[in-house]
Amino acid sequence: LVDASIEMEAFIDADNFIIGTVSEDSITFGDINGDGEVNVGDFAGLVNLIFNSGSQAAPKRAAALAATVEPSLYIEPFSIAPGEQKQIEVLLDNPGEKFSQLQFDLALPEGVEIVFDEDNFCYTIDRGSRLASVYNIDAQDVNGGVKVLALTTNPKAYIKGESGDVVLITVQAADDIADGVYDLSINNVVLSHQDGSTVKATSTTAAITVSSTTGLTNV
Repeated sequence: LVDASIEMEAFIDADNFIIGTVSEDSITFGDINGDGEVNVGDFAGLVNLIFNSGSQAAPKRAAALAATVEPSLYIEPFSIAPGEQKQIEVLLDNPGEKFSQLQFDLALPEGVEIVFDEDNFCYTIDRGSRLASVYNIDAQDVNGGVKVLALTTNPKAYIKGESGDVVLITVQAADDIADGVYDLSINNVVLSHQDGSTVKATSTTAAITVSSTTGLTNV
């Protein structure tokens, strides 16, 4: 029989550690897939453990993954004016692979920030067109950046398609930011299959062009 209390404690451990609200020393059950890390792969493993009557699927895809094209998570270069808000797309290319969970760290340059919601409780980060309504987005400040999680407890769900936007982030440039070209980066990208096996994608950068004339039209 499966001990439901252990399952829930593991579920909470994994989610809290991934988002950075507890220390590694606090983790008791979080490393579900046994790879020595706690990330979205363990979240997927927990979903399997809970919904498949305690039968945890072991990662089986390592050999197959070696022959596939590495997935890429990135943001296209964009322009923004001082004081302007803009919604940007986080894009995922994943040819030949289906993933169910996603996490990444976003580092923005000084003077460009993610907008908070109207209640000032959380960042304005939404599901992209490739994520169904069963996905939840969570985000917290970590190590000078923001860790973003796209998670689902539905054991059959996966990110639709092989290219396009997965997360939408609303950012704002400060009123006093100087014109120029700045860099943002996406780091620590982990994608999980439904069985809990994971793939880490290479970090990417994108240029942000700040221009006082951006968005102005000729009269």
